[in-house]
Amino acid sequence: MGKFKELCLQHRGYLIEGSAEIIHWGGGAGVVKMDSFFIPADELTHNRIKDGINDGGFGCESITSASITIFKSYGDTPYLQQNRDLYVDMKQCFKGKRGI
Repeated sequence: MGKFKELCLQHRGYLIEGSAEIIHWGGGAGVVKMDSFFIPADELTHNRIKDGINDGGFGCESITSASITIFKSYGDTPYLQQNRDLYVDMKQCFKGKRGI
């Protein structure tokens, strides 16, 4: 038998990706891809997730909801493991970051 190799990955945090449902300026609605964002491992809270929801810089009157996927991030390279899918709406004290 050959030598065994060992790989150790350090859990760095969480990468959040998804899409946001928005209300356009002057009416109308649509869905845009969010800019992904990173939350360090020791700072993951529901408020940090909700504060990171964004419109991808599109610019809108408001963000009404978001469908997101949370990935666990390991090591110095972007090794990701899907953790869970969530749906966030306005009833959850939603803030969101809007573009221009």
